[in-house]
Amino acid sequence: RSTFILGIGGGIVTDIAGFVASTYMRGLPFGFVATTLLAQVDASVGGKNGVNFEGYKNMVGTFNQPDFVLCDLSLLDTLPEQEFQAGLIADRGLFELFERHELEEFRRDRALLLEAVTRAIRVKADIVARDEKERGDRRKLNLGHTFAHAIEKTSRDFLHGEAVAIGTVMIAQLSARSGTATQAEAERVRRVFERMGLPTESGIELRKLLKALKHDKKKEAKSVSFILMKGLGDCEVKPYTFDEIDPLTLKTVHRLMKPGA
Repeated sequence: RSTFILGIGGGIVTDIAGFVASTYMRGLPFGFVATTLLAQVDASVGGKNGVNFEGYKNMVGTFNQPDFVLCDLSLLDTLPEQEFQAGLIADRGLFELFERHELEEFRRDRALLLEAVTRAIRVKADIVARDEKERGDRRKLNLGHTFAHAIEKTSRDFLHGEAVAIGTVMIAQLSARSGTATQAEAERVRRVFERMGLPTESGIELRKLLKALKHDKKKEAKSVSFILMKGLGDCEVKPYTFDEIDPLTLKTVHRLMKPGA
């Protein structure tokens, strides 16, 4: 039980290492060296250690904090562009930072990248400190993930960060339709992801997405919670029944097929 487990790698590696360490012999000490941008700003931070089950995202897991997380930006120099793009995460100020700079600037300018990574970690760490077990505010970190998990269940074509980008664009449109954000704000979300070279549409048949959506781990009885935007920089949690999801999603996807309409 004195064995120390060290997970060196991206989000999948840190999740598996954390899960094994948390469950084997009722818990071993563990730490992470995060080697991808997504792992540095998200996957390795917060104490969630989950693994997929029967194709569904993170259905089995624990809340358990590592002893440490090391984020060395020099490790990101070896990332292919697709992996680097998939690590974007933002609050309002960080969102605006991505609006002002091109992707290549983040790859080239170590100080700019350090600012982005540091701010992203601080945002998540602050929320986790208030709500470690995801009973309140931490649910807001799932922005875009309800659709993203359905995309990942249905298709192997997207990295997690890419699926979240698509899911966030869909949620932005749904938020605009629900009146919690404006259409102009939803279009800003789409444009910043496109600026970073991320996909904003999945091309997956709607029927398949809806089927996967109804098996999301955040479902409760006959409803699923969506994290809607409240403008830029804030969110709210809103449950929808399965009867409501179909027409809402149909309208959202219809809107996505006609960007700028």
